[in-house]
Amino acid sequence: MPSSFRPIEFCRTRSAPCSSAQSGVPLPPHEVCCYYANFRYQAASWKTPPRMVAKIKWHPGELYPRVSCIVTNLSRPPENIVAFYNRHGTCEQWIKEGKGWGLLHAGLSCRLFSADAVGLQLHALAHNLGNFLRTPQHPCRSRTGR
Repeated sequence: MPSSFRPIEFCRTRSAPCSSAQSGVPLPPHEVCCYYANFRYQAASWKTPPRMVAKIKWHPGELYPRVSCIVTNLSRPPENIVAFYNRHGTCEQWIKEGKGWGLLHAGLSCRLFSADAVGLQLHALAHNLGNFLRTPQHPCRSRTGR
């Protein structure tokens, strides 16, 4: 992140609810404040400066905002870029979870697509059943512990 980009200063200039009128010092908000910033940043070894999108999210009770940066070459609005990359990350998490439980290496090599689909559904059902049974107290038990 470039040294000239300061998230707290950015929040102060963008929002009245997140700053004190008397001192101008940003205060933790009473509600979640979310802002987006665009800027270009070029490292010494890069030929051209790529576009950087920063998401600044300040939660109530937190002293400093949470800042996340994305380096991209997309020309969409910053909100859409953050949403796009968040969906991509969610998909990556699903793939990682599937690999961890052996869902993707289940030997789905049947000749028919429908047979592979049924096999994958059975593996997913087994995965979900295992997660359900690992919970400390599931809904089938009464509150008395019987």
